[in-house]
Amino acid sequence: MSLTVIVNPAYNFSDGEKVTYPKLNLLGSPSVTFSGELSSNQLADGAVTTNKLEQGININDKINDHNLSLSKLPAGDHGQLLYYNSSGILAKLSPGTDGQYLKTQGAGQDPVWAAQDGASSVPYEDITTNGLANQYLTTDGSGNVAWIGKPDLNESQVFDTASLASIVSGPAPYRVTQSHGLGAIPEQVVVTIRCAADDSATGYSLGDEIDLVGSHITDTAGDYNTASVSFDAVNVIVGLATGNLADFKIPHKTNQTLTSVGTGANFKFRIRVWNPGSGSTTSNSAGPLTTEPGYYYSQTSSDTAYQIMTRSGTEKNIESFSHGFSTVPKFYKVVLVCTSDDSQTGYSEGDEIDVSAVIHPDHDTGFTSFANTSSITCVFPARIDTTQRQTYMKLVDRNSRSSDWEFRSSSANRFKLKVYAWK
Repeated sequence: MSLTVIVNPAYNFSDGEKVTYPKLNLLGSPSVTFSGELSSNQLADGAVTTNKLEQGININDKINDHNLSLSKLPAGDHGQLLYYNSSGILAKLSPGTDGQYLKTQGAGQDPVWAAQDGASSVPYEDITTNGLANQYLTTDGSGNVAWIGKPDLNESQVFDTASLASIVSGPAPYRVTQSHGLGAIPEQVVVTIRCAADDSATGYSLGDEIDLVGSHITDTAGDYNTASVSFDAVNVIVGLATGNLADFKIPHKTNQTLTSVGTGANFKFRIRVWNPGSGSTTSNSAGPLTTEPGYYYSQTSSDTAYQIMTRSGTEKNIESFSHGFSTVPKFYKVVLVCTSDDSQTGYSEGDEIDVSAVIHPDHDTGFTSFANTSSITCVFPARIDTTQRQTYMKLVDRNSRSSDWEFRSSSANRFKLKVYAWK
């Protein structure tokens, strides 16, 4: 309906004539009544001012949804955010610092800028798996995070023999035959000398284990190995070279001095066997007897072999590695790692050499090591003379295998010790 204007007393307005104050004043005390609606073309632009609007007008009812542009809101600073505060009113959150993330503090709390939490705080249930069972999360050879198969030890029982004193109490041959129960030839057999009671003479404590390498028996003809180990599909056989245990010597725990086991009452042989097929040749590349990813522990010494062999005091010739298992490793091995090509011995950078290749020519004794609940300790059989820069210790030649090279300082500085251990 169009707008209708009634003026009393009557006055006839012509088409297009405007109602003005002067014209109305000519009528004395007129009354003006408006009815209908004004169309947009009947109002001049800018004709409606804010003071003509009713106080408390509900403008929301007059604006269609989603029809208010952002330019109608108050201006802010670059990077600011809007949020509702405790009074339910829009408030501004100033920009944070570079690298921060927007963090909610839960219902009833204002959001804040905060540093990103470290990876250690990521809940395990938020880590995406590769969908396979029995997997370990580790890093590959390039440092990339990857899932690998869980190491499958497939280990049989661990066997302890009677004490060395009991073994030699009967007539020769002095040997122990232990049935392993695998029904097949084991993939690997490991035999150590285990301390069954604290032994003050040698320095070993209950639970310590000593590698057979480096242990020896002395007689009038010279020195030779303490024991021999053989096995078949049924048994593991450990034989003692002699019944005279007074000459059965092992390296003292705190230095390289060869010390007798005395009566042998405090020492036993410990035998471990692994099922066939539990190594890296199976579908699980993390078997117990492989250097592929999946072994429980490995570490390389920070010092070179030369630096270890020229130490003084109780640390001479000795390097210890803390494995962190809290138990004696079920198996471990020690190697020399070549850190740069060595023309004298024929080894190249990256070569790993079992320490059985290290010998002392005077006594045919070699490198030795022992493990306990906290560490693996390695002992060189001889020292390097810092004056002559040479040693009586020799390293088996890589190429000929039939000769050996004096382990001089030039070579010893190109090798470091490395241990592998399995829990």
